Amino acid sequence: ANINSKEVIATSGALEVLVVVLRSDNQAAAAQAAGALWSLCVDNDQNKQRVTDAGAIPHLIALLYAVDTFAQSQSAGALSECSIRNDTNKRLISEHGAILPLVKMLRSQDLSVQRLSSCALCNVCANHEANSAKQGLAAYEGINFAFSADRQSVRVMHLTPFQGESSHRVFGEFRCPCNKRWV
Repeated sequence: ANINSKEVIATSGALEVLVVVLRSDNQAAAAQAAGALWSLCVDNDQNKQRVTDAGAIPHLIALLYAVDTFAQSQSAGALSECSIRNDTNKRLISEHGAILPLVKMLRSQDLSVQRLSSCALCNVCANHEANSAKQGLAAYEGINFAFSADRQSVRVMHLTPFQGESSHRVFGEFRCPCNKRWV
């Protein structure tokens, strides 16, 4: 969609309707609403703030817990996009509890869920000291994440401790494909 279309959609009251759908019990509809919000935010910093102002962030985070993997991936994609070049959104996404479910999603059998959750983690934590400091603290069922030392290439790693030992082994490494946007 072009910028003008996104502006018209975002300022017509559609964001509020999408947030109502996002809050519904219908996961398929909520997933579509998350996808629409994601699309409206791509390359549009004003819409990222509008989505936040419409109250979508907590509902996008709630959708991360959905059983449906499409709903999870659409929500992770929207959260990832909302956090690019927006420190306020990075803070809100973290404060509303997105880190733990995003880390948990790295274990998903669905590769799209793995990729989009790693993107969201990368974007939420990139160039944001408070969120970056949370690396290693978001343990969930033996999952953890860490960043590369140079902070230029954020890597999300899935770590599991050896049985009865304190050392960890890497089961998978996820590199966000959208690293050109980590600002």
